[in-house]
Amino acid sequence: MESNTSSSQGAPLDATPLLHELAAAADWQSFTDALRRICLRLLPATRCDIYALDADDATELRFTTAGAGSTLPRSHYTELGLQSWFEQHGYGFAIALPLVALGRQRGWLVLTQLKRKFLPALRQFAEQLAPLVALRLQYEELQRECQGWSSQAARLEQRIGVADALRLRAVLATGAAHDIGNLFTTLMGHAQLLLQDVPAHLQRDVGMVLRAAEDGRALLRRLQAVAPPADASPEPIVALAAVVEEMVQFTQPMWDRADRPIAVQIALHDTPLVRGLAVDLREVLLNLIINAIAAMPKGGTLTISCDSIGDRARVIVADTGHGIAYEQQDDIFLPLATTRNQGTGLGLSVSRAIAEGYGGSLTVSSAPGQGAAFTLILPAIQRDRAVPGR
Repeated sequence: MESNTSSSQGAPLDATPLLHELAAAADWQSFTDALRRICLRLLPATRCDIYALDADDATELRFTTAGAGSTLPRSHYTELGLQSWFEQHGYGFAIALPLVALGRQRGWLVLTQLKRKFLPALRQFAEQLAPLVALRLQYEELQRECQGWSSQAARLEQRIGVADALRLRAVLATGAAHDIGNLFTTLMGHAQLLLQDVPAHLQRDVGMVLRAAEDGRALLRRLQAVAPPADASPEPIVALAAVVEEMVQFTQPMWDRADRPIAVQIALHDTPLVRGLAVDLREVLLNLIINAIAAMPKGGTLTISCDSIGDRARVIVADTGHGIAYEQQDDIFLPLATTRNQGTGLGLSVSRAIAEGYGGSLTVSSAPGQGAAFTLILPAIQRDRAVPGR
């Protein structure tokens, strides 16, 4: 609109090139920048507002040529309500057009003037502009949905990648399980022969070797088993404190070293019996102790306690190592997640799965630089049969 000369006579506005410019905008920012230029050029005395409705029908002011603009009460979001509100706030004329795309209202286009110079040609332009704005709002909403779907797809791809990696490891492990089982059988045979001949002060150490070989063979059988046998016996009853004491002795060569001085504090209190396979619980405790030792490469204090809490048995394995960052404390229990350079990322995930399989839990409490404490809790089966502490 150069001046009001031609417009005042009701001459039609040729907005086709300008509408093409809007349609070609790459994004919402480009669209609103072009719309602002068009309004200044074509409608110099007119304010243009776009109010958008989101998926929950909440309303927000998405664009205005009047600077900050004003947010209208929700009750005013009708054609008459919008017109009335603007006219009450000093605007001589207002037109409000619903923005409809794909059969759903996306908001309102409001054109207002301080003076009553609104011409039929401008209404015609507004009616041409409204569908284009509605389609742009629809497009922006679809873009946001696509971004959400892309993020979800990326997360699913990550999970698929983890699953594929686990599947590959399972295939490789299953293929090697038979041969490793034969090696364990051979090791067990030699260990049993040694028990008959070694001096008494070495029999405990040879017994530990034999127990490790037995556990290894049992774990391989669990790996190879597709389903439990039909005549499987009930789960045995385990004295958790005895398993803890056994694993402390078993891991002594790992922490009793001159190059890495680690003080070990053991506190075994009265604990109720729990249901489970001893080999499984030894695996959990072995993983926790190995991780605690690895977290203290320059030495420190390893604390292992066993007690009861309510009707449950509890074991806490704590270290004074480097600790675990808060944002990593949930991830460390995921398969293949590890904070150690040489870690596999399977120990803690398997340990938690074992604990939860017996109706218990495995959690961590830690802070960077303040060590970590892993808590294993298992439900008790007989409160009146407690294992005496040491």
